Amino acid sequence: MAKHAMAIAFTSLTLVLAAALLHAASTQYMAVCTERQEHGGQEFGLTSWVGSFDEANNAGKTHEQRTKGHRWRVAQRDMP
Repeated sequence: MAKHAMAIAFTSLTLVLAAALLHAASTQYMAVCTERQEHGGQEFGLTSWVGSFDEANNAGKTHEQRTKGHRWRVAQRDMP
């Protein structure tokens, strides 16, 4: 009985972890400058859609340093 319960718990944990990994792998990120006036009236994409939040975040930080404080955000979407 205990072995059966442990097998069920292990299977459940494996499914939860697989779902979390699948969701993380299916999310994309883009660094976007929100200073519309400086970019022709629209937000300006600093990166293409990338698979890493850190990559988009670092691009936004770099843009902020190079452009004396431009504000930016990281957009997120489910992978098409």
